[in-house]
Amino acid sequence: MDKIAANQAFSEFLSSERLNTNQIKFVQLIIDYVVKNGYLEKKVLQQDPFRSLGSVSELFHNNIDDAKGIIAVINTINQNSELPGD
Repeated sequence: MDKIAANQAFSEFLSSERLNTNQIKFVQLIIDYVVKNGYLEKKVLQQDPFRSLGSVSELFHNNIDDAKGIIAVINTINQNSELPGD
């Protein structure tokens, strides 16, 4: 996935003013990872560099709906890509 497509996939979260600085950094880390790898297995979110910002539940404790939306975008990206072993 290219950077433009990845940014578009997450644009709802990056363009809104709902996210705080660490949440935006978290989404940008996801974008960078997806651009590099083409997909993102959700278990990777529990590892560095994502973990350095905090867990998903810590980062999004005040806006769990955004966390669910971000996971939904990741699921869509994964469905449209070839995961290892597919």
